[in-house]
Amino acid sequence: MGTIYDDYELKEPQNIQKWQDALSDKLACAKKSFHPSFDGLLSRFKKVFGITPMALKSGSSKEARYLREFTLYLLVHYTDDNKKIADTFCVSQSLLKTIKEDATLMEKYQSQEELFFEELISDALNNLYANLALSESIQKNTIDQQ
Repeated sequence: MGTIYDDYELKEPQNIQKWQDALSDKLACAKKSFHPSFDGLLSRFKKVFGITPMALKSGSSKEARYLREFTLYLLVHYTDDNKKIADTFCVSQSLLKTIKEDATLMEKYQSQEELFFEELISDALNNLYANLALSESIQKNTIDQQ
């Protein structure tokens, strides 16, 4: 995994269960780990597609326009701040509502959405394991100090 917790074995039953749940549905783990973070989701586009958030906002190429629409689709489905989305991308909130309810877009982007989050599975699992291990370490240190 490449973290300082590589050699750490989870001990707490609830943490072991959380880890097993994440491993059993890695895609859901990746989706959950970025929800509802506007900035977190938007910043991942550079990693997955090699396009910066600025290029998503202002790019005029066919690919940039496609990714902009896909970005709006993901943001309205995985974040809770339509005002921030509308302000950032200079679009109306009614357009965002339409995007969220459009079954054609859901079908169009379903496989692309899975590919997007599949690229983030490793990061999500590393982050989850590190957080679980850290919480156990802190809890152990607190008990040891008492």
